[in-house]
Amino acid sequence: GAERAARSLSSIAQDNMDRPLRGTSPIIQRRRALHQVGSEDGDLIPREQNQEERGVPLDRQPDTETLLDTVLLSCLSPQDKRELLGRVRFHFCAAGFNVVEEGEPGASLFIVAEGTCQGVKDGKETLEYPPGSFFGEVSLVQAVEAGKIKTEVNMFATFGEEGEEEEMVGLRTASVRTKTDCAIYEIDATDAARILKPSQEAWGTLQRLATTTSGQSF
Repeated sequence: GAERAARSLSSIAQDNMDRPLRGTSPIIQRRRALHQVGSEDGDLIPREQNQEERGVPLDRQPDTETLLDTVLLSCLSPQDKRELLGRVRFHFCAAGFNVVEEGEPGASLFIVAEGTCQGVKDGKETLEYPPGSFFGEVSLVQAVEAGKIKTEVNMFATFGEEGEEEEMVGLRTASVRTKTDCAIYEIDATDAARILKPSQEAWGTLQRLATTTSGQSF
């Protein structure tokens, strides 16, 4: 099972390097592969064994300052900052990778720690995202305010346990691809609803940005 998972993820990475602007984003493909790869007896790998590691990696500690300096997180209490930093997922994407794609299910929030990302909607470039910027707020705010995110359930950021709930959280309204190699952190929709929503300043920032950029962001 583990060897098959490794081969599957390696194939996904190569596929996305060969055709970086097409197909499902590598982040989503990776998560789906982790859900779908079976063990030797045909059963799915237990969910607790296929969870991605959370928190800022030890060799990426400078990213902590970048994350905490963002307008979104700087207003949080020390306790909330510690909890959120312990819950983020780290992704490294080579240039030309689609982090999210227009029309795919998702409601998690992404923060760029290193590199630059480019928004794309209807085939046209929109907003650019340098280090310290974030994207995904439109889908997140819509999903949370529609009551689609259950904070008492530790769901995957994008489509829930074993992909069963991917239609529940809504669809991305634009795509984002990496212009350069990028270090990106992802905040689960459930963690955002639980930690960011109670903060009037943080959630207000997300609401304002979601309202003003809903035609360009995602």
